[in-house]
Amino acid sequence: MNFVLDGESLTPAELAEVARSRMPVSLADAGRRRNEQAHQSTRALQQAGAAVYGMSTGVGALKTESLGSIASDEQQLRLLRSHAGGAGEPVSAELGRATLAVRINQLARGGAGVHPSLLDGLLHALNSGAAPQFRQLGSVGTGDLGALAEIGLALLGQRPMLGLEPVPGVTLGPRDGLMLMSSNAHAVAEAALACADLSRLLVNAEAVAALSFEAARAEPSALDARVHQHRPHPGQISAAANLRSLLEGYSGTARLQDSFAFRCLPQVQGPLREALDYLEHVVRIELNAGAENALVTDGVALANGNFHAAPLALALDFARNALAQAASLGACRLSDLLDPKVTGLTAFLAERPGPDSGLMILEYTAQAAVAELKTLAQPATQAATLSMGIENHASFATLAARHATRAVKLWRVTVACELVAALRALRLRQERPKARGNRALFEWAMASLPGELADRPTVEDLDRAGALLEGQLA
Repeated sequence: MNFVLDGESLTPAELAEVARSRMPVSLADAGRRRNEQAHQSTRALQQAGAAVYGMSTGVGALKTESLGSIASDEQQLRLLRSHAGGAGEPVSAELGRATLAVRINQLARGGAGVHPSLLDGLLHALNSGAAPQFRQLGSVGTGDLGALAEIGLALLGQRPMLGLEPVPGVTLGPRDGLMLMSSNAHAVAEAALACADLSRLLVNAEAVAALSFEAARAEPSALDARVHQHRPHPGQISAAANLRSLLEGYSGTARLQDSFAFRCLPQVQGPLREALDYLEHVVRIELNAGAENALVTDGVALANGNFHAAPLALALDFARNALAQAASLGACRLSDLLDPKVTGLTAFLAERPGPDSGLMILEYTAQAAVAELKTLAQPATQAATLSMGIENHASFATLAARHATRAVKLWRVTVACELVAALRALRLRQERPKARGNRALFEWAMASLPGELADRPTVEDLDRAGALLEGQLA
């Protein structure tokens, strides 16, 4: 397959596929033309002696300083060198590739007008399987300057890039160093990967919750469509409908009512569904956005603030907060599954309570994950004043995205704990699910997870359950 970047339609799921499968990527003709037109406009502005930020002037608080007779390509190289000051851990190879793909796609939008050889160099790096080596820290959410400066220098052979020699023939145009950096491609890429992973895990988590519903013999009246029409939040309605579909064929045990862990499941999953929908909406815009300052369009260079990533940071904060709520409720379902007053089974689903502790430790593991997730749910957005007060606000979108990546992994742990417990409960009952939507997950889990009920380490169970959740279960 050959994936085409067009600067207009890239989605989080497609970006994840490009970053992880290493499929060949090409640039749409229309995207190449838009960049070429903007590049020609940039050249015309330069020849006319126009005052353009970062082309005829310094940057940041140095915007009033004229560059005078300094050659434009030399100045753009200086910008890349001076801004390559990141720190912390290197990002993963897949995030490096995703960042490359995002920046190529955004350049195809046509607001930067970089030299065509720079665009081709980025494509060559992506198609070679290269992984840019840049650090986690260096951005405050007003352009991922450090990360993108390192990518630019790597193309020129002045910084390392795994699996890639310097790309021959790359030329820096009149403002290409600044244009390469004038983007939140690192934050957008990480947000997109987290969004794709969260989308898949949300579906799988609801499938696991339905299995727990049956394992605990919970009362399905809480899912009745009439209940949710009386409080018609769209996410709540869709979550309840999905759970009803998964539990079709299961009739419950006529229990008067269950704990919040089951009774409030749609009310907690619903906001997460809505937060994810909003995050995906924002990420789609950012993946295909022209964020450059100044933005070249219609032959003029417009100073602007499109590089400010407040929409992305706020959407990520919303999603992590909703995710913490869902994970916390999942840990409560796990506790219910281990309680004989709820299930009618042995305490902690142990084969012989007393000599055996069963799955007691899973509560500790799940609660440890939830506690960390709750700290990550705190807003990443905060105040910052930089560059002598010229840059007097920031979004910290890169931090928000990094926290989202970790949050999704932690939720996967809590869902894995719940899956192991739900399967153990059904095994102790020696029964297959009656709900048609639960049967496939039950069979997959039975085939994947160890069946021994006596006490033993459950590390492997959780690892296998987590791996299962990375696929598509429902």
